[in-house]
Amino acid sequence: VLGGTVEHTNSLKYAGWGGIVVPKTSIDALFQAVADGQVDVALSMRRQHPKATEDHRLRSEFIEGILHEFRFAVHRGDRATLARLNDALAAVQKSGEFNRLYAKWIGPIEPNPLRLADLKPLFFPAVLVLVAVVVIIVWQRRMLAQRAAQAVVLRETEERYRGLVETAFDGSVIYQDGMIRTVNAACAAMFGYEERELIGRPITDLAPVEHRTNTEALIAAGADGPRETVGLRKDGGLIQIESAGRSCAFEGRSARIVAVRNITDRKAAEAAVRRLNNELEARVDERTAELARRVAQVERLYAEQEGLLRRVSASQQSADRSAARLQELNANLLAANHELEAFSYSVSHDLRAPLRNITGFVELLAKRTDGQVDAESKRFLATLTTEATRMGMLIDDLLTFSRIGRAEMNVQRVDLQELVGEVREELRTEIGDRVIEWRIEPLPLASGDRALLRQVLANLLGNAVKFTRTRPAAVIELGVSGVSGPDSTQSFFVRDNGVGFNPKYLDRLFGVFQRLHNQRDFEGTGIGLANVKRIINRHGGRVWAEGSVDKGAAFYFTLPTTPA
Repeated sequence: VLGGTVEHTNSLKYAGWGGIVVPKTSIDALFQAVADGQVDVALSMRRQHPKATEDHRLRSEFIEGILHEFRFAVHRGDRATLARLNDALAAVQKSGEFNRLYAKWIGPIEPNPLRLADLKPLFFPAVLVLVAVVVIIVWQRRMLAQRAAQAVVLRETEERYRGLVETAFDGSVIYQDGMIRTVNAACAAMFGYEERELIGRPITDLAPVEHRTNTEALIAAGADGPRETVGLRKDGGLIQIESAGRSCAFEGRSARIVAVRNITDRKAAEAAVRRLNNELEARVDERTAELARRVAQVERLYAEQEGLLRRVSASQQSADRSAARLQELNANLLAANHELEAFSYSVSHDLRAPLRNITGFVELLAKRTDGQVDAESKRFLATLTTEATRMGMLIDDLLTFSRIGRAEMNVQRVDLQELVGEVREELRTEIGDRVIEWRIEPLPLASGDRALLRQVLANLLGNAVKFTRTRPAAVIELGVSGVSGPDSTQSFFVRDNGVGFNPKYLDRLFGVFQRLHNQRDFEGTGIGLANVKRIINRHGGRVWAEGSVDKGAAFYFTLPTTPA
């Protein structure tokens, strides 16, 4: 029992029932003693919340015989009267007379009479229900007020909307159930009607007969667009139009508003640009193929000359026999170089003229359609300008490639370490805030043309920077790989951890116009490595490469370390 309570006092007073009374100081201690098995029963005359016994996994028993509490008061110290009352009440209860008298004068005995304490658990839910009812009433009144305000705003918006439609430069038409309800002046003029002539007509009257079935299907589906189609004018002429629809409210009913734009002139201009672009591509393909044939011829002559020079250095005896052939090859090579130079200038002139025409037409088209074309058309115009610029760069690179074979070499002692520093300084803008680890070994002096060797390092280091762009931390190395032969030539390398290349296409790596990566991923014209090979060949060295896909690449070249 809970110490100090009535049940504690009574259990001690009437100890003859045979139990051992264990008092506790709190309800939790009372229940915990039962749960731990210290006692058999916890006696409490107060109602306990079911959770109090559930937490201790106990069972609650309700005793009917002591439910009704009636108290009698006597004067303090009058123990005799108190004893007589207790004995009488016990006898009355034992005989059943109590229940009879209670039923006679008060009413039937209820097993669970309703008491105020029983209603206490219902107070909080009742308050919540009352608050919820009040909130719902307030919310309904507020919603009614908002709807009234929205109706006013909707009417004002409809009036402003109608004013904007009437003054818009593009055509606008509102229709309900397939019938035109209102149309602005721009739309009426576009189709050659007066505004009053269009009101009340079917919307399909603005489409050619062969397009009306499709138009009716789009109207039924409520398609928003935008979409391009053909419109029918009052005089029977056809126009190219672009339309986009949207649901709206008109005079309190659901309707559709369609914006219409005449794109006939724009379509004609786009067709003209496509035609010029196709002509330019055909001419570029033709000139490129011819130039590739000429370059292949020159490369073949260079290769033949290199083989002859090696035979001359290996055998002095064969030098006499080869002198005539070498002179002939030199004459052929000189003629081919002159022919290539003339052809390069011819190609430059022939290609630059249509490029200027395309650039001019694109600028005129952009000015003429300023503010009248969509974002996709603007992107087309920007693409044309970009491709024309790239073609100009390709022409410049071709001219540079042709001049390398003709330029007179100024052979001197060249500090490669100094050239590397200059090239890295030039690449600073392209690198920006990228993380690049440079591993530059000490480089010896080399013999060659300083300007041409600087172009070699610029191409190789620039490629390394470009093709490591996708790496979070790029690593670029440059150093000496050892002496390659007894002819005082030194072998150098440029290595990176970039995207690499497929070794299967190694034979195409140093060719003109040969690219192993997509233009969209890595920019370039495909001539840089061809320039590197031509310059190294002119210095009496050779160039080769190693690499694999996504595992980096290494480029090697040899240079003489003493003046030749």
